[in-house]
Order: sequence, then C-alpha cells, then structure tokens
Amino acid sequence: MQPAAKCYNQVQLPKVLVVDDDPNMIRLIAESLGKNYDILVARDGRACLKIIANQSVDLILLDVMMPDISGFELCQTIKDNVNTQDIPIIFVTSLEQEHDVAKGFNVGAVDFVSKPISAVILRARVRTHVTMKIQLDKMQVLATTDPLTLLANRRKFDETLQLEWKRCLRNTKPIAILMIDIDNFKAYNDNYGHGAGDECLTQVARTLQTSVARASDLVARLGGEEFAIILPDCDNKGAEKVAQRVINLLEQENIPHNFSDTCSHISVSIGICAQLPSVNTQAAKTCELADQALYQAKQQGKNQFKSADFHE
Repeated sequence: MQPAAKCYNQVQLPKVLVVDDDPNMIRLIAESLGKNYDILVARDGRACLKIIANQSVDLILLDVMMPDISGFELCQTIKDNVNTQDIPIIFVTSLEQEHDVAKGFNVGAVDFVSKPISAVILRARVRTHVTMKIQLDKMQVLATTDPLTLLANRRKFDETLQLEWKRCLRNTKPIAILMIDIDNFKAYNDNYGHGAGDECLTQVARTLQTSVARASDLVARLGGEEFAIILPDCDNKGAEKVAQRVINLLEQENIPHNFSDTCSHISVSIGICAQLPSVNTQAAKTCELADQALYQAKQQGKNQFKSADFHE
C-alpha cells in the first residue's frame, strides 16, 4: 500500500538517519543535533537500507568509510531506488580531496561536513536540507496526487513506471502493469449522479490500495474511471493474483449498480501485461499490451481480467 502523505507538525520531529560504524561519532552527532530531530542509527549499509525500506527518513548523514560497503556505493544505491531517491544525503567524512568531493556529488550527495565536525556547521546544514526536503515533499504530493481519490496521478504513474522499468532492467527482474476500468461507469454517473460517482471512484480507489501490499507497488488514477497498478519484481502469475483479489474485494464491497449490464454491483475489467525488461523493449509497449488485454476483458463480458502475451 502506498504510504500516506507525511504530516509535519510540532509533534512529529524530522527523522535524521546517522550511518556510521563509530559509536563516538554517532554520539557526537546526536549531541550536536540535540532534541530537534528524531535520530535513527545504522552501523552499516545493510542496516541503513533496511531502515529506509520500512520508514520515511528526512535526511541521511553518511560516513564514507563503511565496513561492508563504501558510503559512495550506498549513496548510489539509495539514489537508484525510486522510493528513496529523494532523501537528501550529507557525507560526514575526513576525505577532502577534490576528486572525493566531486565523486560524492556525482553519486547524489547534497552536501559535505568535514571531520572533525563543527556542531554549529552540522546543525546549520542539517536544518537547511531538512527544511528544503519538507517543503519539496509537500509540493511533490500536490503535484503528483489525484485530488479526489488521493492516489498517484498520471504524472506520478509515468515517472514511477520509467524508474521501476530501469531498475528491473538492471536487476533482471520482471515488472507487471495492470490497466483497470470500472464497468458501466457512465450509466452509474447518469443514474446515480456525479456526487455518487465521485464516492464510487473513492471507494474503488481504496479497494485497489487494499489489494497491494508492498511499498514498491503503485496504484494510480489515470483519469475518469481508469486506474492502473505498477507491480515491480512481479511476474504474470503474481499479477493475476492481485487482479483476482481486486475483483473479489469489489464483489465483497457490493457497491450497488442497478444499471449495469454486467452484474448488480460495481465491477472492473483488468488488463495485465508482465514481462522482463530488456534493451529491446519499452515500458510504453507494456502499457499498450495491458490496454489491449483490458479491451479483451471488456469484450468478453467484463468483471474479469485478461493477460497479454508480450511475445505476440
């Protein structure tokens, strides 16, 4: 399920993740930042990745010299992940050579703090970048959220699809797209009214959200009664399970639709395309094939899913 938009207020402190294997440095940083931040600690790269995979972080203070993976490599990994790429990273390091600084910026760092650290400088830089992150998060939510359903909008769908496609290509993992359309929605709107239609869209959106479980899965409203789901690292079998779950949940919801030519409740038709990205394939083609499968589901009776054969 997609995380809800973050709410920043006086109760919720910004979260700063300190990634360092030196207990003394961790203590010094925590004392320097005081009680203005919620300090999280990771002593190696794997612990860092586990933390940011499970909770939101507003800034990372990262040591370059780590025991399992260098700070540069870890930074690159974080920036390559669509779910963590916007976290600002400040390197805390004794490396001051120009090529080291340049490398840090090239892999995605926003700033450097030199060791031995100055508490005043550390606080100022952390405050600046955390404030920028919070403001950017708020703007990003407004720009990429459908105002009615609070799902991702078409822009967010397109951005996420490209990023996840590239990531699955690098990691040789499959990706699945579900194209979803509410059956007989015009008849619903015409007979129940647009207010009821909006409520129906919101209920369907909630059901779609309930149907996915992983943070990497994205549910989006593309427009009107059209929705889509991106399932990274998911094959056709897994995608069909999600599609069937959507259909079953809507049957359980039993939103009345007495003007449907399909059934007595709101239902959806779903087109699926899952494939292994390659240099010879494009994400847009996957969407096109999922759309074709959706058309087949509509033509063959609605309230069902169809899977595309991307080899055809």
